[in-house]
Amino acid sequence: MQVYIPSYLGDVSLAPEGNNTELLFKRLTPLEEKAIDKFLKHYKMKRESPMGRVIIPETFDTVHKQFIKVFKAGRPVINAIKTKDGKMEIVQNFTAKEPGPGVTVEKPPRGCAMPIWDQKEAQAVKILELFLSPRQWADFLRQKAFIARGNHTGHPYLLTSRWNPSCEKTGLLYSLIGQEQVCASLLTVPPAEELLAMKISVECDELSFVGSTLLDEFCQRQAGRR
Repeated sequence: MQVYIPSYLGDVSLAPEGNNTELLFKRLTPLEEKAIDKFLKHYKMKRESPMGRVIIPETFDTVHKQFIKVFKAGRPVINAIKTKDGKMEIVQNFTAKEPGPGVTVEKPPRGCAMPIWDQKEAQAVKILELFLSPRQWADFLRQKAFIARGNHTGHPYLLTSRWNPSCEKTGLLYSLIGQEQVCASLLTVPPAEELLAMKISVECDELSFVGSTLLDEFCQRQAGRR
């Protein structure tokens, strides 16, 4: 069987491999990378890349419990399997002999919560508007993305809200000169606030934020195209 542990952007799963356990992961957020690194440290192992496959030298049940303890940071979870007849069934623990796929998700709390995140985003959008140029604001309203220019090089960067599906291809920050993604994120705040933070960093502190090495590579690549 294979047990999936949903992540923010990508996929994480565990599967028995004889007396060992296979860990598969891809497209992790920075916080998720730290969690998996902490988990692997328990086994004196290291992650080699943002996506990959690692064989853990322990049985599936033991590894799953340890992984959830670290990856879900002690939050309550639900284990469930999909049976042969297509129904869902909650289980206390997984066994390697389960016939269908399994999943571990966080247990939803009871209670009628206010749409706090939507309210935060609405407020963040109002503040974002104050600091965007008319062109940037028009682009944001149309496509949840806009272009900002670096204060050191004048290079254009495409800033895309994580609510825009195209950010899966370009990322949140994309160098139009280097034609590649600049890895940066601030997932603990609303998307509009994240974009404002990116804009300020690009337009006021490009050299420190993007990094001189990466800027040099962009410039050299651009010169080579001429």
